[in-house]
Amino acid sequence: DFTSLAASKALGVRYPPNRARPGARPVSSMMPTIVVGAHGPVLAIGGSGGTAIPPNVTEVLLRVLVFGEPPATAVDAPRFRPDTRHGRTLSVEPGLSALLLSDLRRRGEVVGESGSTASVGVLEMSEGGLVGAADRRKSGVARVR
Repeated sequence: DFTSLAASKALGVRYPPNRARPGARPVSSMMPTIVVGAHGPVLAIGGSGGTAIPPNVTEVLLRVLVFGEPPATAVDAPRFRPDTRHGRTLSVEPGLSALLLSDLRRRGEVVGESGSTASVGVLEMSEGGLVGAADRRKSGVARVR
């Protein structure tokens, strides 16, 4: 997960702190998250996929906690990620709303479509029990017993 010089230049950074160099360890994009409510944990979420992890975990987290989507629906929804390798600022998965794409472009984002990004897994805890969701983008399966 080191940052390439080409990627950092696209962002206007001359010497990225996460550049490959002798003795350096890469900064990780890991984002294991536990959401705790008034009566204990309500959600556990995390992902894989390098720099796509933070935006993708955040997107799924917001869909569940703010918009009330079931975990499986939130995990299956199209997502986006930063992308400096292909002459654009964002890569989006097929199926992202045309209204959102239009708004992103209006704000100056250079948007391109790409395949899967990060894989996200969710465990929701409620009075009704546990609900799990795993990302099919990387052949994930959720089983709660």
